[in-house]
Formats: sequence, structure tokens, C-alpha cells
Amino acid sequence: MIETQLVTLPTTKAHLYFGLRMGADMYLQKQVEELKKKFPDTFIFTYCLSRESEDVKVEGGQIYKGHIQDALEIFWKDNVISSYEYYICGSKPAVEAIKDYVFQKGAHADKIFFERFTL
Repeated sequence: MIETQLVTLPTTKAHLYFGLRMGADMYLQKQVEELKKKFPDTFIFTYCLSRESEDVKVEGGQIYKGHIQDALEIFWKDNVISSYEYYICGSKPAVEAIKDYVFQKGAHADKIFFERFTL
């Protein structure tokens, strides 16, 4: 979805917050890093690791030790919440939690898109 958006709307800027528990859980890492190489000026990614205590490295991206909500709070310090679109995917509980969170913080309901999946 991100690549399609970046190709069809070249002025789009996307920041992927990829929430996982541990660095060992990281998957699709090569694909995410390749997107960064392909779109260096318009794509940013941050792995949010909620239970990691060790240092983890990624090429071209960032590691945040904590939850996605906490990483978003840092982003929102310098950005207006309601001026962004939010694309959320994950398990039903994760999607509902993030969707409710961004809405309560000020995102417009018509700018929140989501997809639930099961593992």
C-alpha cells in the first residue's frame, strides 16, 4: 500500500511505524529498507519495539523502544495531528487501540483507514 501511494502520488510523504515486541520479531525488514532506498526523500520508517532491552540496528530507519502511541506523541510535538492520514493495519485489538487513540488525539475520522488481519 505504501509503495503504491508513493509511486502514484510522488509528493506523498509516508512514515511507517512498525510495532513489534522485540527486534527478533522484525519481519519484512529487507522490503522496508528497499522502500527507503527507492524513496529516500519521501519514506521514513520506525520500528517500535515494546519489550526490547537490547540495542537493535536497522539500515535507513529508526528504532524506538516503546509503543507506537509513544512514538506518535513525539512526532506530534512538531506536527499537527489533524493534518495527516492514518493507515493502520494489524490484529483486531491492535488496530482498534491505535484507531481509537489517534481519533481521541484529534485525527479526523475520515482520515483514519484500517485493515485487520489475523496471524
